[in-house]
Amino acid sequence: MDTQEHKKLQFDEDGIIELQEMRKWTYILSVFGFIFIGFVVISGGAYFIMIMMNYNAAEMASWQVAPLFLLGAVYFLPVYYLFKFSVYSRRALTDLNNKDLNISLRYLKLHYRFMGILLVLLFAFYVLAGFIMLFKGQLFQSPY
Repeated sequence: MDTQEHKKLQFDEDGIIELQEMRKWTYILSVFGFIFIGFVVISGGAYFIMIMMNYNAAEMASWQVAPLFLLGAVYFLPVYYLFKFSVYSRRALTDLNNKDLNISLRYLKLHYRFMGILLVLLFAFYVLAGFIMLFKGQLFQSPY
């Protein structure tokens, strides 16, 4: 019968110090991220109202403001995941709780997974846009 040893991964003092510093920076980044999202949404709403008051063109305003709201919506999830990582890692470090540490690392994994998928999607979009411009003849056409 084959016996398997279960090895436990433990943090030493240096690892705990690094995790505490990482937690502080992710908290700062998430707070500023939420502030940025708030500014984007508020400025988009203010711009929408301004266009509606001046031009009374709801369709034009909605197409101009939609990218701002889309940016805020896309940016929300990675910022939220960073915030949750910071909260659960603080809990894990103060209570020395492995369950909270596992949850915090799960949120950090979700953050990096989201950013990786977003990177692949944006890269594919840029490649597609480059091919469209190339085949349309816009890439090497002189503006004059």
